[in-house]
Amino acid sequence: MLLVIKLIIPFGPQSSLSVFNKLPINISQINSYDESLDISKNEYTEGYDIDDMTYSSNTENNVIINEESTFTTKKEFRNSKSVVFDILPLIWLGGFITSLFVAVFMNFVLNYNLKKDNKNIDERLELLLIKCKNNMGIRTNIDISINEDIRTPGLCKIIKPKIIFPYSMIDLNDDEVEHILLHELSHYKRCDILVNYLLILLQCVHWFNPLIWYLFKKIREDMELATDEMVVKVLDESEHKNYAMTIITLIERVNIIPKNIGILGMADNKKILKKRINMIKKAKIFKNRKVLISVMGVSCMLVLGTILLTSKSDSKDDIVKGNLEGLLEYKNAYVGNASNINNLLQNLTLGWEKESIEIKTDKEPYGIRVYYKLKDINKSELEYKLFVNSTIIFSLIDNLENIEYYILDKSSHKESELKYELKFNKNDVENALGIDSINKFNKSEESFNLLIEKLSIYRQVGTTLDEAISNTIKKFMYDNDFGGELDSEGYKILGSKENKNIIETYVVFNYGSFEFENDVFSILTRSYCETVAIKFKIGEDNKYYLIDYKIPLDGSYYLSSRQEIFPVYLWYKVINTEKYFNELAKQQENQAKEYLKSINREADINVDENRIDGKYSKEYPSINVEAQDKIYMVEELYTYPSWIGTREAVIDGKRYKYEMTTKKDTDGYHVMIYKKYDEYKNLIEEHNYKIYDNDIKEIKHIIK
Repeated sequence: MLLVIKLIIPFGPQSSLSVFNKLPINISQINSYDESLDISKNEYTEGYDIDDMTYSSNTENNVIINEESTFTTKKEFRNSKSVVFDILPLIWLGGFITSLFVAVFMNFVLNYNLKKDNKNIDERLELLLIKCKNNMGIRTNIDISINEDIRTPGLCKIIKPKIIFPYSMIDLNDDEVEHILLHELSHYKRCDILVNYLLILLQCVHWFNPLIWYLFKKIREDMELATDEMVVKVLDESEHKNYAMTIITLIERVNIIPKNIGILGMADNKKILKKRINMIKKAKIFKNRKVLISVMGVSCMLVLGTILLTSKSDSKDDIVKGNLEGLLEYKNAYVGNASNINNLLQNLTLGWEKESIEIKTDKEPYGIRVYYKLKDINKSELEYKLFVNSTIIFSLIDNLENIEYYILDKSSHKESELKYELKFNKNDVENALGIDSINKFNKSEESFNLLIEKLSIYRQVGTTLDEAISNTIKKFMYDNDFGGELDSEGYKILGSKENKNIIETYVVFNYGSFEFENDVFSILTRSYCETVAIKFKIGEDNKYYLIDYKIPLDGSYYLSSRQEIFPVYLWYKVINTEKYFNELAKQQENQAKEYLKSINREADINVDENRIDGKYSKEYPSINVEAQDKIYMVEELYTYPSWIGTREAVIDGKRYKYEMTTKKDTDGYHVMIYKKYDEYKNLIEEHNYKIYDNDIKEIKHIIK
């Protein structure tokens, strides 16, 4: 019974006594990546001195690593590994459908056999059935059917239950028939037919697991033993031997037992005959010790239920790791492992904006430089994000003392202009947090979570829950990833739980950024109907501080990680999030309307990036594919629209309009014209590219 309950409800209430606390299961680790790349700290590489913006190639004992190359390798590894896991669900689905089809077909055959060749029931069987029902205290209408195709007596059907009696056994005496009917009525009273169908369904789900098949076979054997026990309780002690002889007679007369999954037969299993007879012999012993056995049985159920039906406790994990989950795997005594540093940074805030890193190991104190490319900078927000990043990095890398951050306006170091720089020292961070040694927090998950809790004070996200959820989605989860003019989100709280000053919310949300495209305020490519669990700490000032958030993993781990993150009562909702799309999109549309009103501008709003009809349609130039790819590779054209029309961008508080048009030159070749205007409609930049079949050439270049 415990097995069946656990298979139906895999996740129960959390308990420190659960056996699953002893299992080292961590979903995040399933998707981890083992880095074999370890760059020696003595390796000669190029370095970049950003202080005076000059480029040098003689920096020794430093390592510079580019984000694109290592992350591509990591992604390729994950993609190749996930192919197998993408196929496995299809194999399971095929087995499930096949098993379910076989079960339904066998049930159909049973019903068909019951309808044909049904012999008339004699008055003797009907009277015996009434007598047995009275003895069992059953008032439900249960029919009896005589059939030539059935070899063994049995009970079938949940609705309108029916006892099937083989025509070949009509000659049995009244006592034997009465024993058979009592046995089948006991199955009915114990609801065994319902349990049997439930076992069939679970076997279809777990068709691949031979252990489940074996254990379910044992469950059915126990059902027969329990039914025999119920029968002998009704019979006089003098009749116990006769009941055992009836079972033996049935098994002797049924040489071949055809298996039918829809019937609970009295003589379906010859292998447990000896066990059944022994149980009947000891019925008197069991009867005399009924109270003791009942107490022992209930005690075992309670103990095993506490251990097996409960889920892993998260009491020692009060700080849900979420986007910080798995960071301890990057713990290292030395800063010289460039691959490890790079992957750690990738998993922190601003990871996608990181361009490259440079490791300084020529002399102590050791340090790293991190280069980010950011369009717009909010210095106060950036400072505490980088403070949090630095704290985590210092705690995990033992001999790291200094971290320098450089915010650039372009990807290339040689052509970049320094927009902002920020430096952190390990001692300064320790003093700010009021701790003597930050590295002591990397000894275990418990100690690392204590450090994350200390950091929550540096992640104030709102004065209300609504503001806190909104800012978490926009500033931490996406951090303006889509780079539009207006960040927007729509969300709905599916559930929540509170514990003192800690609140965890379970949210479905849309996220996207708006910008003007062809004078329509359109949402850019976005995330929609995503789910997240966010944990906040409510401070003494009644403000909300972000502890962390958890999002489901992508790909084949999505379902399993979602079950790990969300409570059971929300599983149905987080599986069917599409129904919330219109409600969430409406919130985003309202935010766009408020923004347009604030800048005193009227425009149509498009909240569906896939809508391409009428005024939302875009016309693209008809040019050779190879030439088009070359156009896309021109860095100075990145901010221009790829369609014939306009887009706008706000950079450092100033609005610019980017326009692309085409024309045919006198020689018949297409010319693509790119123009940039300021907010006063002054032309400040123009690029003309002529398309020569599959090649391009810039024929005009104006920058004012």
